[in-house]
Amino acid sequence: KRKRRDSEKGGDLSDFAFNNFEFSTDSAKKQKGEGSKSKKVKTMNMLSRVQQVQERVNSLMGTEEGQKLNETVRWQAALDRAAGKKVKDDPAKLKKSLKRAKKMKDKSREKWAKFKEAVIKAKESGKAIPKRLTKPKDVKPKKKTQKKEK
Repeated sequence: KRKRRDSEKGGDLSDFAFNNFEFSTDSAKKQKGEGSKSKKVKTMNMLSRVQQVQERVNSLMGTEEGQKLNETVRWQAALDRAAGKKVKDDPAKLKKSLKRAKKMKDKSREKWAKFKEAVIKAKESGKAIPKRLTKPKDVKPKKKTQKKEK
């Protein structure tokens, strides 16, 4: 009988690559710390990181070390912008983003509550149960195709 090699035993394929494309599994992403975080959590983390850096720079502002730190932070942001990366280092904008997301979530919650209430009323009165309204994104393409047909 032929002896099997380690590669034939069905080893870990998370780092296996075809040509230059890397195909990794979800477990590999979780180990690297990617994937499962929500946008809100990421924004909150960015906000706390920016605030920590600003506090450190402000506390060391009078010293030479503080000036160097401030300069390196500003240079790094400038280089990232030049490289085409999005630099999210404005705490006011990050707070505004979190606030906007919270408002949208509350508004959606209210809409859903109204819809559930309408369904209950319809069941009690014996009327047809209303369908949830479609999103405007779904309606716009239909209107465009109707205009093209005319």
